[in-house]
Amino acid sequence: MKIKQLDSFRIIKKHKAYCFLVLFLCFGFFASAQQVSVQADANAAETGSVSGSFRISRTGNTFTGLRVNFTISGTATNGVDYNTVGGSILIPVLSRSVSLDIEGIVDDTLIEGDESVIITISENANYDINPLAGSDRIAIIDNEPVCATTPNAPELRTGEETTFCDSFTKDLNDYVSSVTPAGTVLTWSSSDDLLDDSSYYDSSVIGFSGEFYGFYLDEANNCVSPPLKITIVQNNSPTVTGTSVSRCGEGVVTLSGTTTDGSLLWYDAPTGGTLVHTGLNFDTPILATTTSYYVEATANGCTSARVEVVATINDQPSSGTGTNTTACSLPGNGRVTAVNLDDQLTDADAGEWTITSTPTSSSITIDANSVDFANQPLGEYQFTYTTTGFVAPCEAETTTITVTVVDCAPTDTDLSVVKTVDKDEVFTGEDVTFTITVENLTGDAVTAIEITDVLNATTGFSYVSDVAQLGTFDSATGIWTIPELAAGESTSIQITAAVVDGGSHINTAEITSSNPVDLATANNQSSVTVGIKQIDMSVSKSVDKTTTTVGDIVVFTITLTNETDGLVTDISVTDRIENAMGFTYVSHTTTAGNYDVATGIWTLNEILGNEEQVLEITAMVLEDGTHENTVEITDSFPLDIANVENNTASVIVTVEPRSNDECGFLFNQFSPNADGVNDFLRINCIENYTGNTLVIFNRLGSEVYSATNYQNNWDGTWKKGDLPNGTYFYVLDLADGSEVKKGWIQIIR
Repeated sequence: MKIKQLDSFRIIKKHKAYCFLVLFLCFGFFASAQQVSVQADANAAETGSVSGSFRISRTGNTFTGLRVNFTISGTATNGVDYNTVGGSILIPVLSRSVSLDIEGIVDDTLIEGDESVIITISENANYDINPLAGSDRIAIIDNEPVCATTPNAPELRTGEETTFCDSFTKDLNDYVSSVTPAGTVLTWSSSDDLLDDSSYYDSSVIGFSGEFYGFYLDEANNCVSPPLKITIVQNNSPTVTGTSVSRCGEGVVTLSGTTTDGSLLWYDAPTGGTLVHTGLNFDTPILATTTSYYVEATANGCTSARVEVVATINDQPSSGTGTNTTACSLPGNGRVTAVNLDDQLTDADAGEWTITSTPTSSSITIDANSVDFANQPLGEYQFTYTTTGFVAPCEAETTTITVTVVDCAPTDTDLSVVKTVDKDEVFTGEDVTFTITVENLTGDAVTAIEITDVLNATTGFSYVSDVAQLGTFDSATGIWTIPELAAGESTSIQITAAVVDGGSHINTAEITSSNPVDLATANNQSSVTVGIKQIDMSVSKSVDKTTTTVGDIVVFTITLTNETDGLVTDISVTDRIENAMGFTYVSHTTTAGNYDVATGIWTLNEILGNEEQVLEITAMVLEDGTHENTVEITDSFPLDIANVENNTASVIVTVEPRSNDECGFLFNQFSPNADGVNDFLRINCIENYTGNTLVIFNRLGSEVYSATNYQNNWDGTWKKGDLPNGTYFYVLDLADGSEVKKGWIQIIR
């Protein structure tokens, strides 16, 4: 029996272990499939410091405990309005939920309205979060006297800046986006005790940092809305200084700066520009000119004003390159005893000369940078040129030259110059070429030879070009400089020049300087004569009708001829066609140039040699009698003075009168003034010319009257009324087969 009980016990014990294993496996399976959620149970209240609570629940297995993670947030402040720390909470074994209390509710005296506490379940590998109930909230009910009509705090306008740099001005009302409820005033206080009116600001505009409480004040009911808290922060911009630096000549400049806060930023412009360096010290690129840079610093969100720092590049003055020279101590006979020290220096900046060393017994002085060595001891004289006007750190620079003084005693030096010309007679403006040959007739070399040949307006020529075998020619001074001419050697130069005016010109080449001095002056000059050819133009004039009547058209032909083979330019020919001369201008044509009707001047830019140009002027005869018309050449270059007899020409036109008794005669003056005398334009026997036509024109060629079968009834009027006094022109066709009549009339009122 005992044996059976023992077996039964072993069997039960065996099955119990099996059951626990099954339960463990089942519980583990269900634990991995649990889902958790949170739900508000009860709100909290300041009155009585009533705690609020949440219910955190799970679905699935309850045979194990489950720790759920959560966070706390909301408008209420943990540690100020309540004391509950977030983290995790355990749902016990065999329980489906657990209560989470919000404890430590603070009953303050602030009007802050109902504030929220939010519980949000955090993720955990042991459970899933119910997406519809993963977060919930309760309220901490405020017990302060909030106005019934203004239950909400002012709404915050987002995007408004709350941190400022240095001095600022800000309207607190800019932070409110909601409309002020009727019967209330948007009020700002420095205290969170909203009923303490001693803390109210008189103005919403502030310029200082702090905490500001905005609320709607209902003065009638002595109540307020919950507040909107704004925190204003005022930071100071860093202060920046910079040190400008100078250097001498092109190179790198090291600029430095300091700041009270932040890092220095270097720019190449006072605003905008490019950031070129960051740090206290800035090594610039290689600079050739003075350059400004601008440095600033940023700290606490504030940026300083940019400070200009100048890298000044001072120019190093140059004392130039010096050239040694010689001078004569023996004066006279063209010897050079004076030396202009500046002439011995090239590419030098401003400076001054001093005497460095001289032979014993010398008494020279520097006068206007020139030194005269006449009758001074022979030997070497040294002079030093020192620059002035430099700016530190640049320094003075010096150049020293040596003048060697020799006696320049007379020698047998003899130079010969010969000048020829390719044309001995030319027209003005034509080029000629001079050839100058210089020969050294002595047995020693001669240096520093100068031959002067001036070719300018004063000598009647204009320099064009030159080709020198040796040396150079300065067209401005007319000096041909030859460095050296060996014994018995000769050289030449060809100089081309244009003749600029009339007459004959003698042109001379002269040896004006040499070393040694050429005292044998018999052959030191050579001259040639260039004669100027005279131009001759002629003008002739003819007319197609030498005998005519009033109103007839005549054509004058003016022919201008260049009788020589030289070019003539800037020509003016005058032929006036005027009423006072018995004619009036109609038209003209010309083969070249322009004819000015107002001045009567025919201008031509040029006329070639043996060329001919023609001007034709068409005119109308205005009155009878004998009229002479003259044309004249009035200007040219060169002036036509060779033969002035052919510079004018005239023609005579005889205008025969018409009988005023003949039929068809038109009386060309009438006075339409309604006095009953000569009031109409009258034509003899007009009634005999049935079908006649009459057209009247003004001086501009515009028609002012026309009639067919005219009956002596025109009184000088037209569409716009009376025509003004003056001269008009008519065309009359009597329709009898006779020539159409043309002429002028005058209206005299």
